[in-house]
Amino acid sequence: MSKIELRRKQNIFNRLLLIVIIICLNLASAKAWAQKHDEKISLNFENADFKQIMREIELKWDVVFVYNTSDLNEFGIKSLQTNNLDLYETLNTLFAGTDITYTIKDVYVFLRAKKDTNNLTLKESKSIMGVIVDELQQQLPGVYITDKQGNILGISNEDGSFNIYSIPKDSSLYFFMHGFKRETLKLLNNNNIYKVTMRSNNLLLSELLVIGYGSMQKRETTGAIQSLPKFAIKNNVGGNIGNSFEGNVAGLWASNQNYRIRGVSSINSSADPLVVIDGIPQTIGLNDINPNDIASVEFLKDAASAAIFGSRASNGVIVITTKSGDLNSKQKTIAEYRTSINYVTNKPKFIKGKELISLLDAAYYNRYPENKTLEDNNPIKYFPFSPDYANFLGFNRDWLNTYLLNNPLGTDWESALTQAAISQDVRLSFQGGQKSNSYYISLSHKSDNELVDNKNKKRSTLVLKNDFKISERINTGFNINFTLNTSKNSTFDKLESLFSRSSLLPIYAPDGSGKYFDARNINDKKGSNPLYRMSETWDDNINFNGLLLGYFDIKLMQKFAFRSELSMTPGTSRYRYFQSKDFYREDEAIDPSKSGIILYSRTLSYGFNVNNLLNYNTKINNRHVIKVMLGNNIQSFNSDFNVARFEGFPTNYFQLTNANTEKVLTRQSAGMDGYRFVSFFNRTQYALDEKYFFELNARADGTSRFINDNRWGFFPGLGMSWMLSEENFFSQIKSIDYLKFRTSYGFVGNAEVGNFPAESRVLNWAEYAGSPGFVLDRIANLDVRWEKQLQLNVGFNISALKNKISASLDWFLKRNSDLLLNYNIGKFQGYFNTEVPINSGNLNNNGFDLDLKTTNYDGLFKWKTEFNISMFNTKISKLSTQQNYIENGINRAYVGYPLGLYYLPLWAGVNPETGHEMIYEVIGPETNKTKTGKLLDAEMLTSVEYRNQSVLITDKTPYPKLYGGVSNFFAYKKFELNIHFSFQLGNWIYHNGMRQNSYVNTYDINNKMVSLQNYWTPENKNSNTPLLYNSQMANRNSTRYLMNASYLRLRNLSMNYTFDSKNTKKFGLGKIIAQINCQNLITLSKFSNGSPELSLQNAGAEANISLGNIGLNYGVATLSAGIKLEF
Repeated sequence: MSKIELRRKQNIFNRLLLIVIIICLNLASAKAWAQKHDEKISLNFENADFKQIMREIELKWDVVFVYNTSDLNEFGIKSLQTNNLDLYETLNTLFAGTDITYTIKDVYVFLRAKKDTNNLTLKESKSIMGVIVDELQQQLPGVYITDKQGNILGISNEDGSFNIYSIPKDSSLYFFMHGFKRETLKLLNNNNIYKVTMRSNNLLLSELLVIGYGSMQKRETTGAIQSLPKFAIKNNVGGNIGNSFEGNVAGLWASNQNYRIRGVSSINSSADPLVVIDGIPQTIGLNDINPNDIASVEFLKDAASAAIFGSRASNGVIVITTKSGDLNSKQKTIAEYRTSINYVTNKPKFIKGKELISLLDAAYYNRYPENKTLEDNNPIKYFPFSPDYANFLGFNRDWLNTYLLNNPLGTDWESALTQAAISQDVRLSFQGGQKSNSYYISLSHKSDNELVDNKNKKRSTLVLKNDFKISERINTGFNINFTLNTSKNSTFDKLESLFSRSSLLPIYAPDGSGKYFDARNINDKKGSNPLYRMSETWDDNINFNGLLLGYFDIKLMQKFAFRSELSMTPGTSRYRYFQSKDFYREDEAIDPSKSGIILYSRTLSYGFNVNNLLNYNTKINNRHVIKVMLGNNIQSFNSDFNVARFEGFPTNYFQLTNANTEKVLTRQSAGMDGYRFVSFFNRTQYALDEKYFFELNARADGTSRFINDNRWGFFPGLGMSWMLSEENFFSQIKSIDYLKFRTSYGFVGNAEVGNFPAESRVLNWAEYAGSPGFVLDRIANLDVRWEKQLQLNVGFNISALKNKISASLDWFLKRNSDLLLNYNIGKFQGYFNTEVPINSGNLNNNGFDLDLKTTNYDGLFKWKTEFNISMFNTKISKLSTQQNYIENGINRAYVGYPLGLYYLPLWAGVNPETGHEMIYEVIGPETNKTKTGKLLDAEMLTSVEYRNQSVLITDKTPYPKLYGGVSNFFAYKKFELNIHFSFQLGNWIYHNGMRQNSYVNTYDINNKMVSLQNYWTPENKNSNTPLLYNSQMANRNSTRYLMNASYLRLRNLSMNYTFDSKNTKKFGLGKIIAQINCQNLITLSKFSNGSPELSLQNAGAEANISLGNIGLNYGVATLSAGIKLEF
């Protein structure tokens, strides 16, 4: 057995051992409760307060008493002496001679006073039992059961069951649980067994929303805050919580795992929202989080809500809170296994094989019709193949004709290079708590085979959370979170490149030598056969990220509380890339005497974050509620890297840089980066009569990214809301249950502009006179400062018809100023790079978000609908000095126009006589050109003449005019079904990949788009599909490839079945849930030959202007099945 194989098996064994140890430890802690009850303890109290004795019992046996205060009011002073008694014996002694009875359930001791039933005959009293479930028929533990006077009669058990003894037959019981409506049960004379269904409160006005540095009840909110629906977290597909965002959150536009909240707020800087996990701003991706560890996801959309994050909140904030254990709760163990398979959808269609070579010849004859009549043995008779492969290894036109006769579609590169894209995901978690501590432990491992053979990714996560209640005033705890990502062979060809790879090229040489064809050409230069690359190269990457957080809470006085958090975010990665001696030969090496190469790089990062929070809460005369938070945040982040390149190994055996490096050429590079933030912030909330709410958020940020004079920024936000439905004048409107008006106004900033944008920057460029040479890459501008945003939000929340319909509607206006732009100073200054960053851009953004929820049917069969739709419009109001527009490829930005407009000639079809492409002639100013009515032969125009016919297309941008989603949730007994559609309307994409594969050039034998069928020929003059060999249009853009990318997509289809608990208990299980999920099953769109989604770009190079230019792409659908076990 090899060392590598031995090490791999050892690692597997160690992981299994760790899991077994954790399971055993947690099972042991579950048994500890029962064992603790049997522990013998002595007590000695003389004339002590009755409740003081109970508190001592709680501490000694780790239990919690649950009782009605009125039941114990008659007990004052009592003496108690016990010697080595267990809990049961002690309680019997304590309550001897009283009318108190007790029941022990896990850590709870339920006390109840015996009711005077002397006046109740057997006919007048009864005992009942039952079970409590939610609307999905899931058992609910922890539901409080009271009588009409509010006396607690019991609490439901873990399986939702309850027993109540000796109560009047004609009485009623009341059931309470947070997040559910109060339910009333009227006892029936002839029924002793009941089933109670708790119905969720659609409004959830008391629901806690996690915001910046704290939480608040939903009724208190003044800004635009929205939560990701719980079903979207539960039914997540692919192990990436971001997959659940699309179409589920009003105001959030999602595309290819990139996200924009209320549009775009910058031209040249990052438009990504800030991600905050457990209060810590993150640099990791959403894909690094196990969705099962997530308790909630909130989106802070307006400036007043996000102002607490100040300079980093102009693009909105995504706040993720992970799960924790609960005090005084029994251990819950959840094990889950999922497997899924991905398959390609919306794949571009290509002409291949025999049809392809006919098309190549037709394009050739359209350019040179005279060659069509030449003899077959004439070398210029047919479309010419590259001389690099002429009669090389048996490849020629005669062989190809024979090959296509037997294989009409030619070589199937996709089948040769793809694999089943199967994913395996295993998750295990433990959570629970006792009186003074709670815990949450989670492990997961996910492996993904990508569509291309031998490419894969793996992710492992570990979460350890523990919270300790030291006393009534002091709490502390820690949170440890580690993520390990590995990938293999990321440099292998992408799947989309295989679509267009020529089906005329064989995999192996036709001469039977067994060599890969197109590995090397006739000149022994490297070819492009992907199988050759896969056999002679490999790469791997390991990326490790962590979060280590500790906190300390103390209640200083009755109204004051202080919290301090210290966290560290370590990260490291290692990347290796190997090329064999045959693949990387001497003619490619830095040293022409060397061959073979391995690139080896390491990156180390570490961040520190400190939060100090002081909170003050008070209530005055039961009318005024005041909450004040003062805080300080210090954040530091550093990273450094080292890259080493080794050439010239003796043999391919030395693949891991363990050769004698004295004999190997080495080239190294290194670098470092970092930034600091220091912040002071405040949130002040005031509520009057629980109807009028006011909130002030303010933050002062200082950062090392700017020079001293511009390092500090101040970002305030003010919000107000009014509960109209609480007013007396509203009481007459019976159909509306709840109506709330909200408005907010605030400033936020954008510091995600890169590090030190005000400073000059030099880069090593080349060797000069035997010494390293450098060039000035960026020119200093000491006036560079924050990008700023002012945002106004106006919104309503409403619920009607007994909460069967609820909606929220928000309108927003964002004015972004001081946006960083690259100002071109001209080459006459003598700089290599002629652009200087300046804060001179302004961009306005406005739109609305609508979220609507309905309960369509509520009974044994349930049907609920959630719908959201959003819109945003952008308009540039200012660019840099003397700059009429910004141009990036086929897009331009003009003052007074939306962001991302296309600037292209207007395609007018094909000239039926010549087969040449035509464009419309236009005249007038750049922003308002009009057609003259004349058509121009584009093939005959020079590059300058062609470009002068470009038009600013003012009604088409890459950004959708409307976007959103609709979900329908169905439940019947143990079955659940959720159907979720997402949509976007009005966005246009330039299909550059289609353009690149729609023309025939010299030696170009790649597969061509199927849209070229029915191409123009002298015999087919009515065709509107040009086909011309070596056309000038092959490298020119026009509106021919500008396509409507609106779509309606069946984003998620999920089905769950919960097995009957009566059967699962036989196996020692609480629940067994079977799950089936499908993602991206159907996409309806006019967009052809690809997926109508964008890959949104990061900061730099006017990224938010030119995002609509895409290459070849495809969609991915996922089918997933899993099982979830709860213990």
